[in-house]
Amino acid sequence: MKTYKIGTILIISILLISEYITAGSKNNWYEKSRYGLFVHYVPGLSVYPKGGTTSDINTVANSFDAKQLAADAQTFGVEYVVFTVMHLRMRPLYPSAVTEKWRPGNSSSRDCIRDLINELKPKGIRLMLYVHTTDGYDFTAADQLATGYNVDSIHHYPIWNNYVNELMTEIGARYGTDIDGMWQDMCMSSQYKNMIDKPRLRASMLTGDPNRILVGNGSTMVDGMDYSSKEYYPSGPMTTWRTFGYQIATLAGGSWWAAIAQGQKAARLTPQQMYRFTVLQSAVTNDGGTAWAVGVYIGGGWEDGVKNMFTGCGNYIKQVETAIKGTVPSTSYITAVGKTLATINNGIVATKSPDDKYEYIHVVYPPAGNTLTLPAPADYKKFGEAIYMNNGTSPVTISQTASNVVLTLLPTEKFDSVNSVIRLQVIDYPGRNANYYIVNNTDSTIKYAGTKWTSSFTRSVGDYKDDVAATTLNGDYFQFTFIGDGIDFIAPKGTSYGQVEIFLDGVSKGIYSQYATSYLPQQVIYSNKALTYGQHTIKGVKTGSTFVQVDAIKVYQNSIQAVSSIFANQANLRIYPTLANKEINIACQSKFDIHEFSLFSVDGKHIKTFANLVNKISVNDLVKGTYILKFRFKDQSIASRMFLKY
Repeated sequence: MKTYKIGTILIISILLISEYITAGSKNNWYEKSRYGLFVHYVPGLSVYPKGGTTSDINTVANSFDAKQLAADAQTFGVEYVVFTVMHLRMRPLYPSAVTEKWRPGNSSSRDCIRDLINELKPKGIRLMLYVHTTDGYDFTAADQLATGYNVDSIHHYPIWNNYVNELMTEIGARYGTDIDGMWQDMCMSSQYKNMIDKPRLRASMLTGDPNRILVGNGSTMVDGMDYSSKEYYPSGPMTTWRTFGYQIATLAGGSWWAAIAQGQKAARLTPQQMYRFTVLQSAVTNDGGTAWAVGVYIGGGWEDGVKNMFTGCGNYIKQVETAIKGTVPSTSYITAVGKTLATINNGIVATKSPDDKYEYIHVVYPPAGNTLTLPAPADYKKFGEAIYMNNGTSPVTISQTASNVVLTLLPTEKFDSVNSVIRLQVIDYPGRNANYYIVNNTDSTIKYAGTKWTSSFTRSVGDYKDDVAATTLNGDYFQFTFIGDGIDFIAPKGTSYGQVEIFLDGVSKGIYSQYATSYLPQQVIYSNKALTYGQHTIKGVKTGSTFVQVDAIKVYQNSIQAVSSIFANQANLRIYPTLANKEINIACQSKFDIHEFSLFSVDGKHIKTFANLVNKISVNDLVKGTYILKFRFKDQSIASRMFLKY
């Protein structure tokens, strides 16, 4: 009995590590959001319902209908809104003291952002602000001179950086935790790459809320952003639109802002098409899903067809909401990045609950009759109860063997051509105790040295997260330091790929080839799962042929030493009282130093991260309920404690 209890605690500890690493702490809400609204409202670009525009910022600001926009967002059922705080000529839609200092007359008297916050927040809809910190090319010559735009490259454009950092600091401080993120445009531009002091800008953008998420259009995630996004305006039939491994701001109206006068239909899709593509993208990305881009008219309202398109899509989502919102891509039935509705496998795509309790099968192309046959799940899950979500809790007959899963609706039911979802309850998950995490090539913890490293995105060839880092110069190298007891170096193989010499803790482990007669994504080039648990460094040096690439690195923490460290930290951590009204005390032996800890609600919503070790925290402002404190120690192990606020 004693052995069983210890083993159970160790397994729980391992699960806590896996949960912390995969769910993250800072940006939990964004990684489980699937359906957003991206709205540009811009003086000089947005038009009136009858056509025509004005560049007068106060006219545009005073005409903004925050109440109606928020009400529509609620009707549409979106989880978050991305809204323009400034775009053309960087003219803020709030009274900006910084702007008036540098460029008098270029900010509005009305605070449109605060008005929108006040309308969205009671509805539970999150707000991200669109910003553009390199739009000086639209300035007048006098404004360019005043702000130092493109001036003094030798000293890295000091005046321009002062200007944009003052502006971002003002926005962050003004709105604090009332904004959940910032969406930075044009990270791929030469201006952003060359002119911006990226660490300084990141710090400024986090003013007022260190947990605010930062998303960059075209970001490489080593440029100060947390996540990458892409403006997406595909042509051709919706069934040929491809998926991406990150958020896509997808054009749904006539233009990025309201540009088509009433009387001309601007909606690009039917509600059914919009819903189906939202589901497809949900099955692929962890990062924000699809932010559907449309603009409001000066004075409010949408281009023709837009409101019906969104409302219809939202109604489809509402029928099966838990199968889309708050989910992550399935690990049982994986949809590869780059897939389209015309190229998916088995006629389905799938999502899952983050806690692995449920798999959701979205039947995109229904079979003839009432029976759907799927292959065995890729992660070896075993399923119990199955229900047809379109009809509440209508049971589905399930038969699972080693080779397939057969699902049959009741004779009185039939698959819907647009919106069929079957929820599978997971009763066993043999792979859940695997203790590893994956670091993508874009992560800032991987260091690249040399002059020829480049990043390649949206390749649609099966790479992890659809991107790789590559170099053509012998001697260029990557380096990654980790804590664990095993590692896999993952990269593609192909006809033009060469050799990489691997060093582990400074010792050469040999030269490994990335050559193959055809392209093979996500290959394990080097693996070592017999390390002593602790800190190690892997280094890969290009030694020959045309390309060496980096896709991802998998870190393992499975050994007895790793689990012992987890167990020791669990045993030496104490919080009290566990039934609290005002504050929680934290006690831990000094040799098990806490690196940071975070506070979560019981449903997984991140509330706050504490970067500095404190021995007590206030819970006075929390609403009544159950909460979880998750701790990360300096040896990278994880512990978790629960308490009740009364």
